[in-house]
Amino acid sequence: MELGGPLSAVGLSPRERQHWIHTALDVWEPAMRAALGDGYYAAFASAWFQSVMFHPDDQEVISALTVYLDGLDEPPSWAPASGLDAYERLNLLLFRGRAWNRTGSPNRARADLERVVQLAQEQGERFGPKEALYVRRVGGSAWLELAKLALNDGRSDEAMRCVRRAMEVSAPREVIADLVAADPELSALREHPDWPYVEAARPADLNERLAACKEHIF
Repeated sequence: MELGGPLSAVGLSPRERQHWIHTALDVWEPAMRAALGDGYYAAFASAWFQSVMFHPDDQEVISALTVYLDGLDEPPSWAPASGLDAYERLNLLLFRGRAWNRTGSPNRARADLERVVQLAQEQGERFGPKEALYVRRVGGSAWLELAKLALNDGRSDEAMRCVRRAMEVSAPREVIADLVAADPELSALREHPDWPYVEAARPADLNERLAACKEHIF
């Protein structure tokens, strides 16, 4: 890289790339995309994972997700080579949808979440059972986020439909049912006529719940 010339990320180590992707994407994004090509999204996921998971309401996190992931869900970018790659990309798209909602942009949030649902279904059919399981779980999470958007619009029937779809596509359904029951943003659904469907799916025994959660995580 020449002083005063265009930035180049070609000679940077993975750790250096991760550092600059996390701290100065406003300067480094073009160079990172040029150097990494389609690998830019995996590098972004690695650099921002902890921040996105533990500080989703942080303005820097929201800005990174909504500003620097153009092309994430579009061909030719969307050609994950493995189930893990698909899982990482779908998670980024899910997190971006949540971030759009936090900025007060529900239509953009809905577009990203509906795209997650679509891609999770398509990608789940490409890989083996174990990889497909993780890919579809991201789809299940997107259905739950869509349920929250529907509730915000006062569409409780649509919200319950989304919850039922989450329980259908994301195993184990017991965990999804517990997540729904514990989520304050979905508490209004307790008054819905179909709420017994959710309750019926929840394990009655604590040990069964712990076993289901372990399966979901590992």
